[in-house]
Amino acid sequence: MDKLIDRLRLNRTRVQITIGFLLVMTVVFSIAGGLVYQSTTSLFIQNTEGYLGETAKQASARVDAVLSQVDTISLQVVMDARIQSLLYRSKQGLQIPIDQKLSVRPVIDQLVALSWIIKGIDIYSVNDPFYPLENRRLDDIIGNDLVTIARLKAGQLVFVGTDPQDDQLLLAVRQVRLERDNLAPGGYVVIRVMKSLVDFFNEDFSSIKGGSMHLYDHNKLLVASTMPSMLADRNLNVGIQMSSEGVYPRLRINGGEYLHIIEHSRQFNWSIHILVPISTITEKSVLLKQLLLLALAVGTVVFLGLLWLLSRMITMPIGHLRKKMRNVHFTLPTTNEVTYFNYEMNDLNAAYNKLVREIHHLIESAYEKERLKNQAEIKMLQAQIHPHFLFNTLEALYWTLQDKQETEGAELIFHLSKLFRYSIKHSEGDDWVELQSEIEHCRRYLEIMKFRMCDRLSWDIELGSEFQRIRIPKLLIQPLVENAIGHGIEPKVEGGSIALRLQKVDREGLVYLHIQVKDNGDGMTEDGVRQLMSRLSEARSLRTAGSGIGLSNVKSRIMLHYGERCELALSSTKGAGTEVNLYLPFEELNNHDHAHSDRRG
Repeated sequence: MDKLIDRLRLNRTRVQITIGFLLVMTVVFSIAGGLVYQSTTSLFIQNTEGYLGETAKQASARVDAVLSQVDTISLQVVMDARIQSLLYRSKQGLQIPIDQKLSVRPVIDQLVALSWIIKGIDIYSVNDPFYPLENRRLDDIIGNDLVTIARLKAGQLVFVGTDPQDDQLLLAVRQVRLERDNLAPGGYVVIRVMKSLVDFFNEDFSSIKGGSMHLYDHNKLLVASTMPSMLADRNLNVGIQMSSEGVYPRLRINGGEYLHIIEHSRQFNWSIHILVPISTITEKSVLLKQLLLLALAVGTVVFLGLLWLLSRMITMPIGHLRKKMRNVHFTLPTTNEVTYFNYEMNDLNAAYNKLVREIHHLIESAYEKERLKNQAEIKMLQAQIHPHFLFNTLEALYWTLQDKQETEGAELIFHLSKLFRYSIKHSEGDDWVELQSEIEHCRRYLEIMKFRMCDRLSWDIELGSEFQRIRIPKLLIQPLVENAIGHGIEPKVEGGSIALRLQKVDREGLVYLHIQVKDNGDGMTEDGVRQLMSRLSEARSLRTAGSGIGLSNVKSRIMLHYGERCELALSSTKGAGTEVNLYLPFEELNNHDHAHSDRRG
């Protein structure tokens, strides 16, 4: 594999740059072109859907207007006084002469002339024909559909379907209620309506290439269509529905894909279906696709030319520096004094020259550094004071004070000895101590500070027994106590108190050990708190009086041990005191405690 890579020169920087840039260009152009093509096509479809939706609403409004006109004319027929009188007499069993029946012709002709869609109007007295004189019974028209009969009894205009004698006509029926008979049924009006309800589509919406409109009645039967030959049947199941990518679904009819727009009539519950070929909608995106491919081809040629120049500008300085470095065999390397027309190469060359100078300097000064190191180690050993000397001196001073009955001074020396012993002992071994030991160290420090401040200092420590065996990094709490005394209690004339509380809390589903150090000292202003937190975040040294371990060091140590899972928070009010809250992950404290117990076992 390595030989093949070397033979194809795939391990050369220039080849890798070319291949990498070609891959990036291919991915970027493919993603960008695909997104542009997809978004543009989607925009075309959305705009067309919006236009077709408005078209369907306009068509539905026009169909509603025509049907409302038929409904109005039917009401005028049933309310005509002459027709009411004749039907009432017929219901009473009286024989109506033919000339009186024919007297309603002027009324019928006048109403038919009001609408282009109405072909004719027939009147029936209950079930027998009244005008014109035909032998067709009303049952042959209405049928036995209970829903239709119920709607007729409710006084509605009901479209009952296609005229059996003429398939180009629709039949609409309305029951006549007689005013002289307390609105009891007295007959029926049958209106013959032409099916050319959607002929306006091809005339008014000719811009929709290949589109068609289909009108269905409330029984989901096809009433009228501008292209009836494209439908497989005469109900709403006009095709196999596909997944919808926009507002309206798509249908597959006779192998073609169509956008299906549906709009329902508000008054008669009829539905208008507009079918538009998807190819008509996306024909503009085909041209866009060709332009994108042409742009990709031209961009590739231009990109390759620029890439060749760019790779040459990059690889020539690298090759020169590489040749300079390879000339080093058994001699020391020499500096390269060439200046390149490239900031990064000049920076790399400067780093190489610096490395050469440092190598020369290291070789010349290696012996001298070793000698100075030995001298420093000797001086350090000479300057060390054995801890036992300090402890013995403090112990002698303690017993001397005890002999002189100076109990207070002896107690101070005792606490000071314990304080030093804690710091020195734990600096020689593990950096982790039990929480109980750390709290005892804080108590000894407070006792020493109370000797100096007398009644101006008081404290309260709350520590549960379940926390005593937990191990934490040493000298983690005492600097916080020292900081509270030095900056909060001591500057205050009347002094103050410190509260040290340790408890277990839940935060965002995790258990933490909450260490709180709170004082009622001078406190800080909001600006002072912001500046302090800003310096803490910048890891500047914030040293407390005499301890040498500042708040920034405490934060750095907990970040070192716990990372982002810990938190050091500070709040303060001028004249009311300061509160420092330390949150340590309780699970890791337990794990460290168990690991230490295993080592001791």
